[in-house]
Amino acid sequence: MAEETTKTLNQLYGTKWQRNLEKALQQKVSQLRQFVTVVPNVRSKVVQFTFTGTSEMDRITNAFQSITDRKDQKFGRVAMRPVPFYDVHRFPNDEELYNNEFDWTIGNIIEEVRAAAARKMDQIILGSEWDQENNCFKVNKIEAVPDDPYAVSQPFGVLGTRVINDTVMQNYDIDTLGIAQNWHYDGTETNAGMLADKIAHGIQLLSERHALERGVTTPVLVLSSRQVEDVQNWESAYNKNYGFGDYKKGNFTNRVLGIEVMISEMLPYKDPATKLIRVNPLFIKEHIKFGMWQDLKVRIEKNAPNAINWGQTITTLSLGCTRLYNESVVGIESRERAAE
Repeated sequence: MAEETTKTLNQLYGTKWQRNLEKALQQKVSQLRQFVTVVPNVRSKVVQFTFTGTSEMDRITNAFQSITDRKDQKFGRVAMRPVPFYDVHRFPNDEELYNNEFDWTIGNIIEEVRAAAARKMDQIILGSEWDQENNCFKVNKIEAVPDDPYAVSQPFGVLGTRVINDTVMQNYDIDTLGIAQNWHYDGTETNAGMLADKIAHGIQLLSERHALERGVTTPVLVLSSRQVEDVQNWESAYNKNYGFGDYKKGNFTNRVLGIEVMISEMLPYKDPATKLIRVNPLFIKEHIKFGMWQDLKVRIEKNAPNAINWGQTITTLSLGCTRLYNESVVGIESRERAAE
């Protein structure tokens, strides 16, 4: 009888905290709408986005050429595959704690899961993964299309790899489509000043590639909190105005440069071994797709293998992100040494 009651309570609390977690993640997703194009309630294992080029497709068709054999075509399908998130927390369910403080205990656990999932969202948008050996984030790349999208974490997102027609993997070339770490305007000397100049230069590159059209598309820049502080101090010291003085807390719109600024501590290092040069993505919001799969589950159960008076809460969900066009992403290399 007691075991059946415990099982029923676990199901009730699991359902309650699943709803709380769903609400918390929905709030996070609503904030992300400022920076990426959100695709909610994804049900399939792989989501495909159809996109077309400009007049190139018409010219190929009118010339009666085989468009399927052309390597330079700018149209086709882009697939977004899920990245699984799985977390397990244990909690004591002995008689006193189980009856009196059960709600508080699980509440803290779900809060931790919500924060971990929020960090996972940033990581997936950037297309980076944690490098355990070097203790930093690095750009995530793989060599072939995975057989199972749920098998391993997939390197998609702004700086990751995109899938074309489900079979061809294309790596994002940071060196070709980016701004080098030592690039600067004449007279710029400080790291913060160089970063500010690179941002303006990156916006110009997006315009040159016909990826940025003011009033129709929105440029988004990802910075670390320390980089924002450095540029603010640089503006104050050199009497400049790049608009970063308006930054107060959280994510903000830069009125001078006309960009959305996303704050993230998940920025990858170009060389994980040195942990010296970070990659700041500058991209077009409308050309980045971010999806949340409809598989969020929270369940509470006993952890019999360890001890009879210990339980656990298990949370699973899947997220995914991909970019539609390489021309819509600029990688800005910036000098920022990792904190010890």
